[in-house]
Amino acid sequence: MSADGTFIRAFIEAQDVAVFSGRPASYPGYINADHVPHNPYFYGISPTDLTTGFSSHSIIRLDNTGPDTYTATLCRRQSVNPLNKESLSVDIEWLTYHHQGASPPSNQHGPRNAPSNNVFGGWYATKHDFDYTTPKHDVCADTPIDRGHTPTPGWPTTTTGDL
Repeated sequence: MSADGTFIRAFIEAQDVAVFSGRPASYPGYINADHVPHNPYFYGISPTDLTTGFSSHSIIRLDNTGPDTYTATLCRRQSVNPLNKESLSVDIEWLTYHHQGASPPSNQHGPRNAPSNNVFGGWYATKHDFDYTTPKHDVCADTPIDRGHTPTPGWPTTTTGDL
């Protein structure tokens, strides 16, 4: 996985953690990498609101949109709810981020559910949009669904990777 892949994956996972558990409880370095204006509705979930399910993302496009600026288009397939019943939704997301400073480490995989150190480098995101309004099954038809309850491919025990 490239440095861009690491950043995109880490940001999306870390934002999900932040929404459900608060920004300070998210991945190391997330607060510095997160320059996205937040919708209070999504950040108003109480930690006592137990939800279960999965959220599977696939990058379907990556565009260079300016100097050191990129926009990733992702397909998200998820079922997250308090009922522990599958209720699949398919959405498109766009994440705009900036290469500044140190690059995130590449080739991040291993046995951990979350990174133990900052995997964002000096990069940061400024925009994260969603399209919930129109069905996206046709756009996301060839993207895999990972129904696992832990991140895949996992995170290494160190940011230099598991050997």
